[in-house]
Amino acid sequence: MMQYYLSQGVYGDKLFLDPCATEEKVCEWNQSSKSHGLVTLAFMPAQKQLAQLWQCGAVLSEHLTEIIAKLTEACEQSYLVSQRCLYRSVSKALDEKESEVNQKAGET
Repeated sequence: MMQYYLSQGVYGDKLFLDPCATEEKVCEWNQSSKSHGLVTLAFMPAQKQLAQLWQCGAVLSEHLTEIIAKLTEACEQSYLVSQRCLYRSVSKALDEKESEVNQKAGET
């Protein structure tokens, strides 16, 4: 089963979806806020199942609930985009193959 992994950084009331390295450092090491850290979620969209959840730092429970919801939604959206890309890629390859077969059939 395919799993999607996404992270969200927390620093106070600020939430960073898929944080860059600089944002991660701020969230992990700057402990001047009550709520700080990183949360990574592994999600299996086909089963709508949360597979794993990692947290480092101190994240308030109300933030954690919001983060899980946002990361789950983002994983589901990524899954839909992946499905569309795969469908288009396979359709294009099949169309090219069909065109090639038709071209060879016309030569004989």
